[in-house]
Amino acid sequence: MEMFGNIRCVTFAELVTQGGILSKPNYKKKVREGKIRVLRPGKGKGSCALIDYVSLYRPIKEAYDTKYPDAEQKLKEQIKEETMSDTLRTDSKAIVFYRDKFTLSDGSSLTDVKQAEYVLNAQVMNEMIRVENEMKSLHRKSGYSHSKEIWEAVMGTCEKLRSLYQHTLPGNAARLREKYNAYKNYGYEVLVSAKNGNQNTRKIGPMEGRLLLKLKRSKFPVYTDSQIFEEYNRQAIERGLKPIKSMTTLRNYLYDPAVMPLWFAAVYGMQKWKSKYSSLLKS
Repeated sequence: MEMFGNIRCVTFAELVTQGGILSKPNYKKKVREGKIRVLRPGKGKGSCALIDYVSLYRPIKEAYDTKYPDAEQKLKEQIKEETMSDTLRTDSKAIVFYRDKFTLSDGSSLTDVKQAEYVLNAQVMNEMIRVENEMKSLHRKSGYSHSKEIWEAVMGTCEKLRSLYQHTLPGNAARLREKYNAYKNYGYEVLVSAKNGNQNTRKIGPMEGRLLLKLKRSKFPVYTDSQIFEEYNRQAIERGLKPIKSMTTLRNYLYDPAVMPLWFAAVYGMQKWKSKYSSLLKS
């Protein structure tokens, strides 16, 4: 099985010379009867005919699927391998952002080394986005869509580029996806580590904190941190609050030792709260 334009095809060899599903005379008969739709005629050695898989006469398709049960999966793997990228495209906007527009909390600029690191990471993220979009397009054209395979191609691109360019994006799949989604939503700023004094990573204010605690304490429904991140940002728009740009900001707030006691009992129960924070009762 292979692609011809946007169409999944089987080859003449799979049906006749190698597969033995049809004899050559029977193949020609089925073509005349319209039970086989030839998209590309054979042109001699090395260029065999391609037949539209979807249009195959049902008994022929069933025989093909029995003979080649993993053909479609192999095609998907081939598409994924061909789509994963090992090249980078220059991002002049990222260069300008990290060099001229981004300042640290003390008013200074990023060092040249950090500028280069973040520009490289942005270029890798851009390539990951391009691969994701291309995979989605190929899946639509091929008549199927599997988000797991799309993400595998995106992550595979990241790892290919890591080995080639030594970028510093997270190696952990969950953290990488978190950073990737934040980058798609908020852009260059999210790639700057809070350790560098990112002045744009604003501390959570009182109103924002109340909403985060309400979501963390919620019992119906119970939210994971990722779901709190999504729900907070949804409600923040409605309430006129500033969105949170990364899971790191959210977790830094919720798991701050001064904040945890405010939600710990609601999540784990009063007994565990007392066990963990009993010293607070004596102060």
